[in-house]
Amino acid sequence: MKQGKFIIVEGGDGAGKTTFVNTLRENQPLFVYSREPGGQGFSQKIRELVLSDEAKDADHLAMFCLFWASRAQNISSIVIPALNAGKVVVSDRFDASTYAFQIGKNPNLEDLFWQTRATCLQGIEPVYLDFRVSVEEAERRMNDRGEKNHFDRRSSEERRQTRSFYDKFFSKDGVKSIRVNANLSMDRMLSRAMGALESALGM
Repeated sequence: MKQGKFIIVEGGDGAGKTTFVNTLRENQPLFVYSREPGGQGFSQKIRELVLSDEAKDADHLAMFCLFWASRAQNISSIVIPALNAGKVVVSDRFDASTYAFQIGKNPNLEDLFWQTRATCLQGIEPVYLDFRVSVEEAERRMNDRGEKNHFDRRSSEERRQTRSFYDKFFSKDGVKSIRVNANLSMDRMLSRAMGALESALGM
């Protein structure tokens, strides 16, 4: 059986990632879907922990380990079985977010990041859709949201730093990514993202 494809939807808060994934759920019900942190079972319990207010001041290494624990569980229980069955797996966030958020705050964890990534991916080669949105547009959209977690309440400067580390991640050799202009209106952005997905599936 032909191996499936692992598609990761990445980018900063307010970029429209979850809106795109929810649209895919309606249009492509045979795809397998995951999100990070969380997903199901044990991973979802980790999500509740890392999004809690107590996590705001947690040690960077502790947060790093929690995100990878959730990810390892998702890979073993969701991603690998689906790929082996020849299915397309779509994840709302993945390791680029860990790089942008955790390595951005503690660069000393970079070597550990790439070592852990290689161990967890077990040879899987994902394709990333990089949703790029300006800080100003992201904050405008975030202001329209209701309840916010501690990630949502970050400063403009923190958001710029996060974006710079996303850029650093996507510039690494061996990382396959396609940019999506997420500053566009929702309809136009979704159209561009669908085109990027088609390209990713053809890689």
